[in-house]
Amino acid sequence: MPLLRIADDGSRLVTADGNDFHWIGGSAWGLAELSPEQIATYLDDRQRKGFTIVQGPIVIRLGPYEQLNKARPLQSPLLDRDHGGNLSLDATHPQTRLNQDALRHVQLFVDEAAKRGMYVMLAGIWGPWVDLVFNPDQKGIDAAAEDARRTGRRLGEHFADKPNVLWIGVGEYHKIAWEQDRVYRNPLSAQHLALLNAFAEGLAAGKAPSQLMTMHPDSGRSTRDHFSAAPWMDFHTTQLYAIRNYQTDILLPRATRDAKPELLAEGAYEGRTDERRKVVIDALQIRQQAYWAILDGSFGYTYGHDSLYRLRRADGSLWVPPPSRWQDALAAPGADSMPHLHSLLASLPAAGRKPDRTRTPARRLIDDIGTLESTTRTVAAAAANHAIIYIPDRAEVPVRIANLTTRPVTAFWYSPVDGGTYDAQGHRTDAAFATLDPSRMPTWLAKPPQSGPGPDWVLLLKVLS
Repeated sequence: MPLLRIADDGSRLVTADGNDFHWIGGSAWGLAELSPEQIATYLDDRQRKGFTIVQGPIVIRLGPYEQLNKARPLQSPLLDRDHGGNLSLDATHPQTRLNQDALRHVQLFVDEAAKRGMYVMLAGIWGPWVDLVFNPDQKGIDAAAEDARRTGRRLGEHFADKPNVLWIGVGEYHKIAWEQDRVYRNPLSAQHLALLNAFAEGLAAGKAPSQLMTMHPDSGRSTRDHFSAAPWMDFHTTQLYAIRNYQTDILLPRATRDAKPELLAEGAYEGRTDERRKVVIDALQIRQQAYWAILDGSFGYTYGHDSLYRLRRADGSLWVPPPSRWQDALAAPGADSMPHLHSLLASLPAAGRKPDRTRTPARRLIDDIGTLESTTRTVAAAAANHAIIYIPDRAEVPVRIANLTTRPVTAFWYSPVDGGTYDAQGHRTDAAFATLDPSRMPTWLAKPPQSGPGPDWVLLLKVLS
């Protein structure tokens, strides 16, 4: 498989030879609990749907962090086991720590993904478990940091020969020590930051230099908050967990931040209730967040479903080998729309495409229309030869075509529901529904079809050469 790297302009990921890489991810943190047959079922489905990368599994796994026994974590009955019954940590060999049988099961998943041309972003350990495993309160921060560095290095070395592996060092790192008092560490203490950095430094030293690495923040935050200057940090991630009105503030680049690209690594989960808005996240909201993210500055989108979040049983319980329910979620409508997002992106060159809102107001294609909170936000991005405008609710949108080009432009209505192109009346067609001349019509009123697969549409503008 081709290695991945950061593009020369720092905006996104590309393959080693510079070809575009389109990050359509699937989030499933508990994948180590699947059997080989279940792993094949999951990966076959995601491959068919155009997913290019899977986030998970978490390699060093403990049980539900709300219930862990802090005093004796390695002996806790709540420790998480993989499908073969293996603990990720070996309490009988504290200097080795990592259970080789558990690592081999994760490696099976990595190898099966590679056979399907898919990448895997492994999570080394989750934030609430870091101080439980490395125990700075009893050993002291220096000894705990050295333990974390050594464990991270050995973990990286184990997968260093896998070209399809990327790394999350620590997931939800803001929750380090959360089991003590349920208080988020913001700002994180110097001791906890040292422990997080030590594990990441060890992992970076052990992994292959070509394997890209990041961290994973808590909900509503970005890794830019703590790791902009870290030499091992290749790209940043944002977690939103729900549909929130500050999404664009996180994803849009700011002058005070570093130039590393940013990924929406965890957004809303289809089938879950958005606690803030008291609504169940459906396929439309999944599509909205995906297009908002990618057109507003993220180099990719990672899809999630509530039943695939940590692979639930039919009764909803977690952290056990899941015999049912998660398979049904593979066919969720939001997941079924991901291949159409992939197809759209793959049909266009990514180089030079920037969020419309990074332009000065006078040079934008569209004005601010709608809001994220009400899920009516229209968002756009443009390059020299094309523009993509996502309209979630059939709103009429004035488009300043003259701010895109002086040459004629062909216009297509693309459905994010089924991947088809349509004319202005909502009929399927492979042809452009209009050719627009900016010299005669500098601003054009885009009127989405009032009938069709769904209420949301993508207006695709292509500049004629």
